[in-house]
Amino acid sequence: MLQLIGRPSCKETRKAERFLKERKIDFHYVDLDKKELSPGELKSIFNSITPVDLINKNSKEFEKKGLKYMDFDPEEELLSNQKLLFTPIIREKNRAIFGYDEVVLKDFVK
Repeated sequence: MLQLIGRPSCKETRKAERFLKERKIDFHYVDLDKKELSPGELKSIFNSITPVDLINKNSKEFEKKGLKYMDFDPEEELLSNQKLLFTPIIREKNRAIFGYDEVVLKDFVK
């Protein structure tokens, strides 16, 4: 089953959710504000998307931690702080995409 991983406050997550509902595509919503992903789930996502791409450089958490001015291991940071994740993440089995791009999402759900 398709997983939509995001936060209710994220506009892009809400767009992806609306996209899936309008097309009557079954999915399981994972609210990162309520439940974090397990290390195994994150590592599974890392097989499709590099950790550096999943770091949301516009997030308050990124700025709060001062990561803009530091060298850091993106995988380690994401494993320890999921508030840094770029959302939404759409995942199915061993493949995943992130962000909301209608063209990419249409291709992904085919």
